[in-house]
Amino acid sequence: MMKSEGVPIPGCDMYTRTFGTPANKAVLCLHSLFLNGGMFYEWAESVSDELFVVVPDFRGQGRSANLEQQSILDMDLYAADIKSFIDIFSNRHGVDKYGLLAQSMGGDVGLRLAYNNPEKINSIALLGSSACDEPPDQLLDFHKWVKGVETSGFTGETLEYTYKVMLGETCRNDPQRASISEGLRAQLAQLDLDLLPAMRGVVERPNVLHQLHNISAPTLIISGQEDWVRPPSWSAAMHAELPNSELVSLAHVGHSPILESPEIVFPMLREFFVNNLFGQTRARV
Repeated sequence: MMKSEGVPIPGCDMYTRTFGTPANKAVLCLHSLFLNGGMFYEWAESVSDELFVVVPDFRGQGRSANLEQQSILDMDLYAADIKSFIDIFSNRHGVDKYGLLAQSMGGDVGLRLAYNNPEKINSIALLGSSACDEPPDQLLDFHKWVKGVETSGFTGETLEYTYKVMLGETCRNDPQRASISEGLRAQLAQLDLDLLPAMRGVVERPNVLHQLHNISAPTLIISGQEDWVRPPSWSAAMHAELPNSELVSLAHVGHSPILESPEIVFPMLREFFVNNLFGQTRARV
């Protein structure tokens, strides 16, 4: 069963959808920049028989407005938002701890949440994520990208660049996945300048690799071999620093594994969260 609700935190009323019943173990989903919680809805529906899936939209994204109108929304502010969200939502629904499913920017936020609040998170799955900052050459390119959005919005070359960031080459060129690729392109074309503060925050994020040893929760890292934005070497760096992690590398997949390869990722995530949330453990590989 899917339900919608608003969760008021300082500066934002966070639009949230839930799937399943609070009597089940909870998984909190944190979405990618340029998308919204909708990227998880199909998976959430598919596991709602066993899990209680909680899917908020970040401040200034999706249906959650940025009421304070900051020019930049950094990852520490977003992590504080999610901590406030958890405090209110947990009291409302009687949730004690959460599994955490995070994609890209969601991973930037989720890692900060996890090492600052380890008592709240008991398992983590990271997709297309990293703990690194942008290297100088990529930072320069991304500054141009942000400037392009400021100038012309998500149109023309800026739209195409964003599209190539979000999906790997195989998915973009596979006729059998045209509904995925064209659907995403259409969604990106609807974005507006309200997204700029979050975009600046992601581009300017600091490196937090040195904090990862503070996360002991079982962690599944899923990396696409065609992800040039958060490349496989960055996933390997997280794996090396996270003491209880497993790294899975997917061929022919780019930055958005849950969208590009749901036939592999959906059951993998179900197994991971069901095993770990119900007290079983996975050996590190």
